[in-house]
Amino acid sequence: MDGRGWSLFEHAQPEGWSGHAKDPLHRGGLGLRLRLGEPSVEPLLQMVQSIAGWRYIHRNSATPSEMRYWLKTESCADVCEDCKILYIASHGDPGTISLSNRPEFGDAIGIQALSESIDEGFAKDRLVHFSGCKVLKGLSNDDIKKFLKSTGASAVSGFAKDAGWASANKRAIPLSVALELIYFSSICEQDVKLHHHRSVQVHLPRLATRLRKRFPDCGFRLRSRWDKD
Repeated sequence: MDGRGWSLFEHAQPEGWSGHAKDPLHRGGLGLRLRLGEPSVEPLLQMVQSIAGWRYIHRNSATPSEMRYWLKTESCADVCEDCKILYIASHGDPGTISLSNRPEFGDAIGIQALSESIDEGFAKDRLVHFSGCKVLKGLSNDDIKKFLKSTGASAVSGFAKDAGWASANKRAIPLSVALELIYFSSICEQDVKLHHHRSVQVHLPRLATRLRKRFPDCGFRLRSRWDKD
C-alpha cells in the first residue's frame, strides 16, 4: 500500500447512510477507482467511510521513530474509544513494514519490534491490519501469537503476497484494496464484536476463507488470539 502511517476505524453510521447488501462478497462491481501514485492512504480511508459508514482517524509517520512516538504516546481511549481496527499502511517485506521501500534508508520495522512500540491498551481487543505486501509472509502462527499476546489485539490480518499492486493499472484498483473494502464493510455489516471471542470465532474465519477464495493472489492471512492451532 502506498502511503505511510496508521489509522483507526470507528463504526459509526453517518446520517443518511442506508446500509448495503447482506453479502458484500456477492455484490456486482464496487464501481470504485484509486488513483495510483497517490502518496497517501487517505483515498482508501474515504472509500471505507463511504461504503461501510466508518469514521476514521489518520496519523502520518515519516520515520520509524515518529511511528513509535504515536503508538506509544497516543491512547486509544483518548483518540477513539469505539475504534475497532488499527490499520497500518506501509510498504512491506516478509515480517517487516517499511516506510519508504528503500532498504538504504534503514526505516524497516520488524513485526515483533513494532509490537513492543504499541502502548498497552492501544490495540487491545482490536483488529490490527497490515496493508503492506508480504508483511505476513514467512511468519509462523507462533510469531503471530506473540504479537497478539504482546499487544492484546483480538486478531491480526494482512498479506503474504504482492497483493496485486504490481499488476494494477490506472483502470482498476489493486486487488488488496478491493479485498480490504469488502473485508471492512463485512465486519461492519456483520457487526463483529472484536472484544468477544465467540463473535470473532463465528465471523472472522468464515470471512477469511471467502476472501481467500475470491482473492487467491493476495495471500490473505488472518489469525485471532483464540485460534488453537
